[in-house]
Amino acid sequence: MGILLIMQITKQIKKDFFLLRAIKILFLTTVVGFVMTSCYLNNERTPLRILVPEGYVGWVKFEYTEGTPLPQMEDGYYLLKVPPSGVLQIFPQVSITGWARDELYYYTGENRKRLPLKMLISGPSKIVETKGVYDGYYYGFIGTEEQREKYGKKFNSNGEPIIGDINSNIPNK
Repeated sequence: MGILLIMQITKQIKKDFFLLRAIKILFLTTVVGFVMTSCYLNNERTPLRILVPEGYVGWVKFEYTEGTPLPQMEDGYYLLKVPPSGVLQIFPQVSITGWARDELYYYTGENRKRLPLKMLISGPSKIVETKGVYDGYYYGFIGTEEQREKYGKKFNSNGEPIIGDINSNIPNK
C-alpha cells in the first residue's frame, strides 16, 4: 500500500512538473510574440517605390533637404524617382529607415521594369530623426553584389562613395 501511494504521488508530481513547464513555455512564447509585434509595428513606415534610370549601375544618394516637396503617392507607395545624376533630394518627413515592402524599378520615360530589391545594396548613411523630421543622407548601390565588388569601391577624399552611373563614365561610349 505504501508503494502504491508513493507511485501515485510521483505520477502527480510529474504531471504538475510538465504542466508548469508547459505554462512557462506558453508564457514566454506570448511575451516574445508581443515584443516582436511591437517592434514590427514601431518600425513600419510607408513603403517606397524607387525608380532608377534604365541600365543605371552605381551609387545613388538619398539626401534629406529642407524645402523639398512631399513625393507623389502611388498605390500607397511614396514615389522616389532618382535622376540620372544619382542624387535625389527627399522631403524631411519621409522615412527611408525602418521596415516596409519597398519596390525598385528601372524606368525609361513612362515604362518601368521591376528589379529585385536585393539590387539596392545599402551603403553608408547618417540619418537623424527628431519628432518625425529627418536629416542626413543614405547611399545605396544599384546593381548586383558582383557589380558592387567591381565598381562600388571608389570613394572621394571624404570617404563617401562616388555617385553616378558607371556606364556613363566608361571612355569611348
